[in-house]
Amino acid sequence: MPFNLDLTHPLSNGLVFAGLGNNPRTIKYLDSSLKGNHGTLTNMDPPTDWVWSPELNRYVLDFNGSSQGVHGPVQRSANAVQSLSVWARPSSLPATVRFLLTIGASTRVTALRVSGMKKLTGYTYESDGGLALREGNTVWSVDKWYHCAMTVAFGAVNIYLNGTADGAPVSWDGTVSADTVYSIGRVDTSDNTYEWIGNIADPCYWNRALSLAEIQLLATRDPFYGGWIVPELSSKRYYIFDFPSSSSQTKYIWLKSNIINKTIYGLKLNTQ
Repeated sequence: MPFNLDLTHPLSNGLVFAGLGNNPRTIKYLDSSLKGNHGTLTNMDPPTDWVWSPELNRYVLDFNGSSQGVHGPVQRSANAVQSLSVWARPSSLPATVRFLLTIGASTRVTALRVSGMKKLTGYTYESDGGLALREGNTVWSVDKWYHCAMTVAFGAVNIYLNGTADGAPVSWDGTVSADTVYSIGRVDTSDNTYEWIGNIADPCYWNRALSLAEIQLLATRDPFYGGWIVPELSSKRYYIFDFPSSSSQTKYIWLKSNIINKTIYGLKLNTQ
């Protein structure tokens, strides 16, 4: 689906990487943040590893735990403030740590992951600045979607599950190093030990702390995140959301106003 991000929307502030609206026919993983941090699917086949999610109403990646992952560059400045967000659906929950979204590698890592206790964890490690690990209280189930978010700011690591704080805050006295790599579905480019098994969608990274209201917006299943994603209408009067031909999901029709410039209206049509 062609779209733009509304750069005046609060979620665009401090955005470094956004894996939104990717093309299910290529191995290139597009960065929607306009920072050019495009990645590559590793050991993944687009026709089979991009799958349709009727719950999220979009294509998502399917990881099978066999040396699969997505890796790309990320220009992260050195500061102690950052946020991560991702949708995840496990198809298996082994009794070992599994990584969802990782910024950095080796001796400096900030990551959202699921522990061997089947709980969301926020993890940040700097070889010269300490380690912080926050584990949530909620035990995950297979074949269920979860929205996960993490903030590292103001001396603490916080995690959020489905828009709600999960677990007790953990103090953090370290700093965040400048870094140049992100990984989706595994800890980094060289470690196959802790690979995700299941689906991942919409991984994003900011160099600031998201507010609770912003995290709650990201945790909704609105495919346009309250107007942050804007369908491209430069040459069309309308756009129908791209559903598989076999799907009978609710379709979205978007109209551009001829009176109020650049105002977008959405109408739902139930096709069932």
